[in-house]
Amino acid sequence: MKAPVLGTAFLLHVITSFAQINQEVSKLGLDPGDQLVFSEEIDRAKHDKNEFLRLVAFGQALCLSSRYSESNAYFERAYQLKDDKRPREIRLRYESYDDMHDLFMVLYFKVINYIEMNDLENAIVEGRRIVELMKPRNKEDVDSRFLAADPFAQALIGLLFLLDQEMDDAAMAYKSAETLLESDYAGLFSKTIPQWLVDSCIKMGESSNASLHRKREGKSAGQLIFIWHNGEYPSNHLRKDFKVRRNDERFVSNDINVAIREDPVGNYWLPFIDYKEPFFSKGNLLRNGEPFRCDVLSFATWFSMRVNKIRIEQAGNHLWHHGANWVTLPGQIFWAIVPLVPGENAFQFSMTNGNACRNINFTIQGDNKTHVHLVTTLESVTERPPANLTPIVYKIKGAPLGKLLP
Repeated sequence: MKAPVLGTAFLLHVITSFAQINQEVSKLGLDPGDQLVFSEEIDRAKHDKNEFLRLVAFGQALCLSSRYSESNAYFERAYQLKDDKRPREIRLRYESYDDMHDLFMVLYFKVINYIEMNDLENAIVEGRRIVELMKPRNKEDVDSRFLAADPFAQALIGLLFLLDQEMDDAAMAYKSAETLLESDYAGLFSKTIPQWLVDSCIKMGESSNASLHRKREGKSAGQLIFIWHNGEYPSNHLRKDFKVRRNDERFVSNDINVAIREDPVGNYWLPFIDYKEPFFSKGNLLRNGEPFRCDVLSFATWFSMRVNKIRIEQAGNHLWHHGANWVTLPGQIFWAIVPLVPGENAFQFSMTNGNACRNINFTIQGDNKTHVHLVTTLESVTERPPANLTPIVYKIKGAPLGKLLP
């Protein structure tokens, strides 16, 4: 089938992100300004976690400096490095969603880069790789089920299917995203489901919320996919892998000094994860003065809490990897899909935090193409855990407290 034509200009607006990502690259002893080539040293360090961080740091820095093809080369190398480890982790029956989420985000950035290069075909290929990640390799592969339950992942592949005019697959993915937001994520996104998602489901006859939103009638002259990456991803400062096994109400770990605590609403707080609060709390998008909702599709703090809760409450072995994690991932990802009118479309995006406000103005031509505009703000502050937390006690029946997992 003939796919819609993508705009040749993928508009990228970076506020503070390039400097912050460069700082992360510098911590790894790298210079993003150097000519970037693969080396034998990278191959020898294939299974080193720091090598993955170097590769994705380069990938992000190159993306932000408009070197999209090189960026994807580094992201692909990072993907292969991380993916090679998965069979071993699954075989050990340790469930760790961290690696799966990293794999998904690598493919997400590759999709953005391919759309920038006007290469819809390869962007769709990456979407199908995400679909494959959602399929468990065996019954121990719980991580794939976590990814399939992520509405952001479902919405992304739905969009790619839609651009490829695979309407049935797009409708199924969009409906899955809508259902997950409606049921499992109740109350998280200001008690609303993203407007563009509901509108898309309505058009395909797959929405249970048709009465909540009005359709935007009239023939559009293309569309804008507006993306806002806001805040920083939770950071991990474990010095060694942390393992927990749960049998009924008993917990066994390899480190009794790591105190898992529970808050009054049932969330579990792990002392080695620092959650970040984005500086900007709200974004407003206008097209020619008309407001369009910019809705959060991915909220890293909440999703991390949700995954940790499911893992800790589920019988079996669970693993949190030591060392630095991919901290320059966005803490929140907002999307708006806006129909364009013929001619010039003047946009204003306003980010607010109390009295603080920052505005971005840009224009898109309504030329019957799909355009993308990405705004990235990583300013964040570390979020303090609640004061009234209850520690989980490790109970080891018939064994001394010191007998722990290897």
